[in-house]
Amino acid sequence: KLPSQLLLDNTKNLRIVTLGTSNTWGAQLPDRFTEAFPWLLSPNVTNLAERASSPSYSALCIQSMLTEHGTEDHVDVFVLEYVLALDHFDVLTKRLRSRYPNALIIIVELWNPAMNVFRTDTNQRSVLW
Repeated sequence: KLPSQLLLDNTKNLRIVTLGTSNTWGAQLPDRFTEAFPWLLSPNVTNLAERASSPSYSALCIQSMLTEHGTEDHVDVFVLEYVLALDHFDVLTKRLRSRYPNALIIIVELWNPAMNVFRTDTNQRSVLW
C-alpha cells in the first residue's frame, strides 16, 4: 500500500473535529468537501470551521456545536486553525481540555509569504511577496 493509504487506514476510525476560519472551512475551493484539509485528514471529520471567524464563537458555543453534530460524546483529535488566535483562544483550548482530557489538540498556523514582514538594511518595513 502507498503511505497515504496506510495513513488513511489508520485515521479513519479517529473522531476528528476541526475548528477554524475560511481556510479550514474550504473557502474558494471547487469542492470543499474533498479538497479542504479537514477531509484530507479523514473522510469522517466533523468540520466546524466558520468563515471569517475568530475563536470567540467556538469558545462560547463549543458544547452546543458538538452536540448539534452528534460528536459531543467522544472526540479523539481537535485541530484548531485561526489566523489571529487572540480573541478567546485561551478560553476555547481550556474548555476543550477540560471536557476532553484525553483528546489530542493540534494547533495549525497556515501562512503565506506575504505574511512575513521584515526590516531592510535601512530599517524599512517590507514583505517577501
